[in-house]
Amino acid sequence: MASRNRTAYFYEPGQGPRPYMPFVCSNDSDVEITLHYVDHDDKTVDMLVTWCNGSQEMLCSEYDVQTAKPNIVYEYWRKVSGRDHATELDKHHVFNILDDNRKSYRVQWTGFDEDGATWEVKSKVKRICPRAELD
Repeated sequence: MASRNRTAYFYEPGQGPRPYMPFVCSNDSDVEITLHYVDHDDKTVDMLVTWCNGSQEMLCSEYDVQTAKPNIVYEYWRKVSGRDHATELDKHHVFNILDDNRKSYRVQWTGFDEDGATWEVKSKVKRICPRAELD
């Protein structure tokens, strides 16, 4: 079974993804996501990242994989007919704040590229992700 590398979706200030993810320095073509596991209780996804030569595999949070290798996350969801269809989740987690105006944030959601970003009222974003802020 793959080793588990799970990280909370919302980090403490100054924190980021776990520092040890050996695939971070690999080319996108050297690793692939082979499976995903949905946690319906906390509405999150874990992904099995496998080296193409079969030498290693690692179970990581979708957030961490997207942080390290966003393109392989987007490609994986395209291959399985989209994240919403494949996971059947009805809740999304904030991945990044891309822009803001007086009342709203443009939110990129975990598992989705920037094209899937939506404008959300700041108070809603602060409620679902208290540490959210525009970099």
